[in-house]
Amino acid sequence: MQRISANYPKQTTTMGITKNFKNGDKVHYIPFEGAPESQMENGMVKRVHPTQQAAWVVYHCADDWANFMDYTGALTDYTDLEAGWVGEEVRDDNQF
Repeated sequence: MQRISANYPKQTTTMGITKNFKNGDKVHYIPFEGAPESQMENGMVKRVHPTQQAAWVVYHCADDWANFMDYTGALTDYTDLEAGWVGEEVRDDNQF
């Protein structure tokens, strides 16, 4: 059995769109379809789940994003995540 590194980019397809997330990516959580930006939450991927369908995301860390790995992440399904932070343009490398 081959073991894949936790830092290896993962892929999942949601409604025909392939999502690749890796540790350290900026993401935002969308609580429901059509949710206003005021209800979306920015976060950082702390760890990708082995199923490649979810990730532990740190949402609140007192704006201490440089140390987000020191905070607890919430397991979030890829279907509820989009790349980048609300209000920011997504960079090619999607890094903090």
